Amino acid sequence: MIKDTLISFKDNFRERISNPFLGTYLVVWLIRNWDLIYSLFNFDNGTTLQEKLKFIEEYYENLEFLVDLSINILWTFAVLITTYILMNISRLIVNLFEKRLSPWIYQITDSKSIVKKSVHENLEKRLEAIQIRYEKEKEARIRVEDELEALEEKLAKSKKDEDKGVYVGLQDEGKEIEENSSTSKGLKPNKAEKIVKKIIEEDKAKVFLEIARKTLKKEDIPTQESKNLDFFLDYRLIKITDKDDFDHWYKVELSELGLMVYHQLVELESIQ
Repeated sequence: MIKDTLISFKDNFRERISNPFLGTYLVVWLIRNWDLIYSLFNFDNGTTLQEKLKFIEEYYENLEFLVDLSINILWTFAVLITTYILMNISRLIVNLFEKRLSPWIYQITDSKSIVKKSVHENLEKRLEAIQIRYEKEKEARIRVEDELEALEEKLAKSKKDEDKGVYVGLQDEGKEIEENSSTSKGLKPNKAEKIVKKIIEEDKAKVFLEIARKTLKKEDIPTQESKNLDFFLDYRLIKITDKDDFDHWYKVELSELGLMVYHQLVELESIQ
């Protein structure tokens, strides 16, 4: 409690002393009442407390409080005004030497180290413009980098989705091919049997076997067989890969259905 009170009193006293007016007033009062202060610390050894108090009372009885207070205040303002005037005069002298005389002396003694104010201001403006431009370009670069990262993320995501879609599409296509192949495998034997019956009915079994054997041996088919070829072409048993009208020959290949028909006819031929 006592410690806090002392600290508060100390801070309050320091604040009052640091105030220009109060500090100056205190100095003025001490100077104008120096005899009282001196007497308080230099009483004779035999002087009693009553005598000291009587001395202080007599000292203030000879003074008028308001008059003395007014004089102290006037002196305080006079001291403050004089102090600030002297401070500004000293600042004027310092600035005069620093801003005027020193540059002039440097210009005479070392002209290279002195730059004109206009040149210096232009350089400062250019530096400021460069700094602003740098900041703008920096912000633009950061913005572009952010956009680029976002685009890369979107591209990676779309690529994953595309790969996934292609994979699913390939799976579906594979399933469809398997279904079609299984269906075709089931249908072609039945279709081949029907065509075999048709060939036998038309009495073209030997002709087809002859053409099929030549085809398997990579031999040419004469153009005289064109009528028979047309019959087999209609049933998609063969396909013409090349033709020579001058030498009158065809190059023929058996289709998958044609091979099935050929094998069935060969089996029937071996049985007979």
